[in-house]
Amino acid sequence: MPRNNPVPVSVSARILIASPNQTFTETLQNNLVNQGYLVFIAHEHKEALGLIAAQDLDLIVTAPLLDYRSGSIANDSSISTSAPNISQAIFIVEPNGSQATLDRCLKNPNQSTDVLLFDPEFIENQIARLLRHRLKQATKSPTELRACQWAIAMQFNIEGLRLMNPIPAIIDELTELHGLHGPREMIFTIVSELFTNALDHGLLRMDSLQKQTPEDFLHFYELRQERLNSAMSGKIEIAIDYIPKSDGGQFIVDVQDSGEGFNIDDIFSDLNNNQSFFGRGIQLVTQLCSSIEFNACGNRVKAVYDWYHKQKDQDNLCAS
Repeated sequence: MPRNNPVPVSVSARILIASPNQTFTETLQNNLVNQGYLVFIAHEHKEALGLIAAQDLDLIVTAPLLDYRSGSIANDSSISTSAPNISQAIFIVEPNGSQATLDRCLKNPNQSTDVLLFDPEFIENQIARLLRHRLKQATKSPTELRACQWAIAMQFNIEGLRLMNPIPAIIDELTELHGLHGPREMIFTIVSELFTNALDHGLLRMDSLQKQTPEDFLHFYELRQERLNSAMSGKIEIAIDYIPKSDGGQFIVDVQDSGEGFNIDDIFSDLNNNQSFFGRGIQLVTQLCSSIEFNACGNRVKAVYDWYHKQKDQDNLCAS
C-alpha cells in the first residue's frame, strides 16, 4: 500500500530519536529507515548523550523526558564539543503532556528547536523539510520576504493525496519564490494543521477521540491510511494570500475540502478545557493566528496570521 510520504531528501542524513516511548520510537524509526535515513535510538538520557558524542548527527528528535529546555541534554558540555554540526532539533509534546507543557514550549522556544505535537506523519514531514532547507542554505543565502502582494491557489485530488503530503514542498517553494524565511515556521505549522484537519476529518471522517495515547495514535494512522487508500473521490483546495504592510505583513490561509464537514461548536467547546491530546492542532493554530473562522458546515476554514518585522529574530529561532 502506498504511504502518504513527505518529499524525499538526501538518504545520507543521520537522525537520533531520543524518547522513552518504545512504541513511538520503533514506529518512527521503521518509517524513516524505509525512506533512506540512518536512524539511531536512545531511551535514556545517558544513552542519548553517548550517541550524540559518537555519531555525526544531522537531526535530533526528542521528547519531554529528554527535554532540551530542562538542560538535561542541551546544556551538557559534551554537546558543543562533540556534536558541533547539529543544527536542528525537534521537540515532541506527547499525548500525556500537560497544557502547561505545551504553553511553555510555545512561549519559550529554544534556539534551533521546532515544537511539534505527537504526530508521526507530521514529524516525518518536518524532518524532510528541515533537511531539505539545510541543503539549500548550504548553497545560497536567504532572501528577505518580498515587499509585494502575492497569492497562490492549489487543488489536490484524492489520487495525489494518496501519494504524498504536499505541504512541505509548498512551503519550500514559497520560501524560494517569495523569500518566506522569517515567518516560514509559523506558516508551515498553520497550513499543515489546517490541511491535516481537512484530510482527516473532512475527507476521511476520522475521529480524534481515538488519539488518547501513543498507541492510539499509531492505530489512528493505520486506519487513516486504510481509508485514504480506499477513498474513491475527494479534494482539498488551499489558497494563501500575502498582504505586505509597513511593519510586516498579513497571511490569509484558506483551506476547503469536499467532505460533509463537522460540528464546529463541539471543537471549540472541547478546546476551552482541553486536557486530552486530540484537538491540540486547532488549538495551536488558534493561538498563533489573529483570527480563525470556519464556515457553517465546517468544511472550509480561513486563518489570518499577522507577521511583524520585530518578530523576525524570534521566528528565526525555529528556522536556524
